[in-house]
Amino acid sequence: FGIHCTGITVGMNGRIYAAGENALIIFDTDGSLRKKVDLEGEATCIASDEGDLLYLGMVEHVEVYNADGEQRDIWVSLGNNAVITSIAVSSDIVYVADAGNRLVMGFSKTGRLATIIGDKNKGAPGFIIPSPYFDVAVGPDNTLWAANTGRRQLENYKPDGTMISSWGESSVSIEGFCGCCNPSHFALLPDGSFVTSEKGIPRVKLYNPLGQFVGAVSGPDQFEAGTVGLDIAVTEQGKILLLDPGMGYIRIFNRK
Repeated sequence: FGIHCTGITVGMNGRIYAAGENALIIFDTDGSLRKKVDLEGEATCIASDEGDLLYLGMVEHVEVYNADGEQRDIWVSLGNNAVITSIAVSSDIVYVADAGNRLVMGFSKTGRLATIIGDKNKGAPGFIIPSPYFDVAVGPDNTLWAANTGRRQLENYKPDGTMISSWGESSVSIEGFCGCCNPSHFALLPDGSFVTSEKGIPRVKLYNPLGQFVGAVSGPDQFEAGTVGLDIAVTEQGKILLLDPGMGYIRIFNRK
């Protein structure tokens, strides 16, 4: 990459977008570099919608770009305590995970606040986020999934913040999640299966739509010691894209 990248996404156009320290990098469908866009600051995460708009988390605010890397909007700051770690887009809501405030905020695509998920002041159990790893994704049914890393589980929510279900357990076995805060990243495949990554023991795993362990995608022997930040993106065809910041490239896996 030439820069430290923290997030990846795949557009409906098939392009791969990577974002990180002061730059947005755009790759064509064949993996060749198409464009590098300079950013004023660090992008901590990135997501795209069905219209190929790009939403970049810039620590405490969101910036919107088109598919060619041209800036379209800058949203208001979430405050000095905000640490945006993940963004996920449904048909009508842009979900922003804020590890600093331990909340998921849902915005309209024009940046208007529409919902807050995980607010303990409103009776929610809340998110336990010991470190700045707090990932979100939208499932095939258009509902929100969030990684409650302190509980080592994934939780499913309606847009109004009502919890639908959860799965995951704290365990040293490969079927579970170990350490203080895992899974660090995850994504949902088109069939509703989950791909997860972990820090501490860097590994990538596959679970079925019910959260039952299916198998390992990549083990710790395939990463440099101490690797963290294994962001995940998936394609409509079911390919798994894994950001390996330690090696500075994106790994692509095909399901057997």
